[in-house]
Amino acid sequence: MQISKDTVVTLEFTLTDDEGIVLDSTDDREAHSFIHGRGDIFEGLEEALLGHNSGEQLNITLPPEQGFGPVQEDLIKQVSMEYFKKAKEITPGMQFKTEKEGEEVIVTVADVDEEKGLVTIDANHPLANSSLHFDLVIVGVRKAVAAELRNGQVQTMDEIYSQEDENN
Repeated sequence: MQISKDTVVTLEFTLTDDEGIVLDSTDDREAHSFIHGRGDIFEGLEEALLGHNSGEQLNITLPPEQGFGPVQEDLIKQVSMEYFKKAKEITPGMQFKTEKEGEEVIVTVADVDEEKGLVTIDANHPLANSSLHFDLVIVGVRKAVAAELRNGQVQTMDEIYSQEDENN
């Protein structure tokens, strides 16, 4: 069966950055399943998978614009060290949670100027401006069942069979 809208796709994958560093992989866990066309994965990856079949091995590269986007300079700011008074030490690379417009945001310390009492923080995603390289195998493709389409969640085969038993 070919991958199309509302099919359940199961992938084994390794995701690397431009330097070949592994960012994520299914090597030590179950394959990843999702309902195609629901926005559960990067849009560019969904588009690249469209029409492919179970058993295919693919290498797909998403440019920054299709991944975590380019670096946005307006998300890099200098703030007073006073904001970090609970931290014993502030060093570049540290990450902190903050809130912006009611949403949790993770910021990374880019620079510390103790002389001026300023910390440069970066709220861009750590992978902003990076291409994403997927080495993947399509393990399975099947039609989504009605319950999956209703709730947007992939179900296990046990869950699907138990629902069929309840309906019979």
